[in-house]
Amino acid sequence: MKSFHLCGSLEKEFGGPFNVDVATPAEAIRALCVQLPGFESAIRGGHWRVIRGALDAEDDVDEEGLQLSLGHQNELHLIPMIEGANSGAAQILIGVVMIAAAFFTGGATISAWGAMSVMLGAT
Repeated sequence: MKSFHLCGSLEKEFGGPFNVDVATPAEAIRALCVQLPGFESAIRGGHWRVIRGALDAEDDVDEEGLQLSLGHQNELHLIPMIEGANSGAAQILIGVVMIAAAFFTGGATISAWGAMSVMLGAT
């Protein structure tokens, strides 16, 4: 289980931290999009910093890193960034990019939904 921490306005709106059984940051984002009504629209238009591990480690995740394993890291942080703010070396991700990465599965989702439909139809 990984602990997914929302920061700033997201924390105020949705709470947290959330314990999620995921392997990648993209899976964590997808899990909250599915479980929390309004989460997807809340992150869609924003700019975000995703940090893998403790906040002080500042292990920023870039677009490609959304699909990489969290490995031994047990924390993930999603921090809102003000557009145009000086972020130093921080990687800033646009919400639509995070959502696209979270739901891109190379067709696995279609297979999963098809299997689920078959199971539901059989009962």
